[in-house]
Amino acid sequence: MLKEYRCNFDIIRTYRHTLPAVFAAILFAGLINGAKEAQAQQIWIGSANGWQQMRDHPEQWDYVRKNADGFYINFIELMNVTKADLAPLCVDFKNKNAYFESDSRNTGLGGFPDGGQFSDAMQARELNALLNAGFKVPYASLNYGIDINKLSDLHHIGMPNGKIRPVFAQQGPWTIGGDINGNAGSAPDTRAWIKETDGMSTDGPLSLWEANQGNMRAGSFSMVKYAHSLQKTAVVMVTPYDLQPRSKWLAMAQQCVREHEDAGAKPDIWDVFEYATDTPTLPETDAKGLPADTITGMAYWLIHHIKDPAHFATIGVPTHQDRFVSTAEYGANIGPSNAAFSKTSAAHQLSSCTFMIKNSSTWLDLCPVLNANVSGGDGHWLVQVTMSGKDVTSQIRSADGLSFIGLQRLWPGASKRLRMTLTRAAGTPPIKSTNRPVVTIAMRSNPCVKVATEQTLVLQPTLVNMSNGENVRSW
Repeated sequence: MLKEYRCNFDIIRTYRHTLPAVFAAILFAGLINGAKEAQAQQIWIGSANGWQQMRDHPEQWDYVRKNADGFYINFIELMNVTKADLAPLCVDFKNKNAYFESDSRNTGLGGFPDGGQFSDAMQARELNALLNAGFKVPYASLNYGIDINKLSDLHHIGMPNGKIRPVFAQQGPWTIGGDINGNAGSAPDTRAWIKETDGMSTDGPLSLWEANQGNMRAGSFSMVKYAHSLQKTAVVMVTPYDLQPRSKWLAMAQQCVREHEDAGAKPDIWDVFEYATDTPTLPETDAKGLPADTITGMAYWLIHHIKDPAHFATIGVPTHQDRFVSTAEYGANIGPSNAAFSKTSAAHQLSSCTFMIKNSSTWLDLCPVLNANVSGGDGHWLVQVTMSGKDVTSQIRSADGLSFIGLQRLWPGASKRLRMTLTRAAGTPPIKSTNRPVVTIAMRSNPCVKVATEQTLVLQPTLVNMSNGENVRSW
């Protein structure tokens, strides 16, 4: 008589803030073999017209100043900022970093003294002002072209011997005809500038983004992907410049971020920066504790969206009563009674197990990534994972993982169910407790490949011998 088994998936381990060795190996392989997108996305904050408010009211942007990667400041702003102004700002930031936006042009700049000049000496003075105020300056960019002398100074001023500061070519994506790989507009020059530097940075006026002037959106996506194809850094700016009415700022900036994610064009660095506008800089949150429609409010939203510090996203399984059991609710080594039973199956067929990913936030959308790895067993197991009836096995088992973007984005309160099926080919040895595989589901809040895993769910099929009407777990 053919023995029949009921299959249950035990939750044998759960983790928070950990990266199992097997996933470290997988993700490292993806970094070596894939395009550059290798570090946690950074968020930088700056305000050309609101930096005084930031200096004078640190309590109104307390979260952002403690969690942003640093202060973004450009060469025009620095014309009127002294060391005495900069030093308190440096104190405000937990990360004492400044990103310096310079300009390749030496003449013709409106508002500058001496006929609109911005000389090599002026650039050096501004860079040294940041350094003397206590900032480290890990990055710089050159606006609209490359000046060899300025590029060299940006690489070396204030750097230890033998080290160079990464400098990025900054260009408006509305100038390249929608595709940096084409020959329209400044696309050929922009390609050459990126090759000559350490990556690219966009100028990002959202008034032009909203109108899609010069096919700006596709142009921005193509610039990010082009830099990554060269294993170089990609930086995207969001700025409210000329966006009307002013109340559109937060929603339009969020849309810009989501569209980059959905297009597979996630930059390494986001710059949230105000210039030439009256968009408020403070506060970071409104009376309800939600992101305010301000410059720091956008940074507050972006930090939470990318890093999910409140752990709104959780993975787990539904119970028999269809209640969600997450890694946040149970610690390590929770028992099998919380796992979902599957249907009875034959000796060479294991039925499926449902697991879930859920966003418990009421205001924040998330786009986490899941990776699955199968270990143990005897090498005769086949795995399939489906979501909404679609096979997502290849994505969830790849180094890049299954990203919850586009139609799968985790909007506030949303959850997604995934179905995992393990099978054995006919003619292989029957299922035993000693040849059961272990399936590890790892979740990362950030879609970049070297980000540490936030949560890990480890499942193993449990066998119950049903041939004699018994209900005894076989180990």
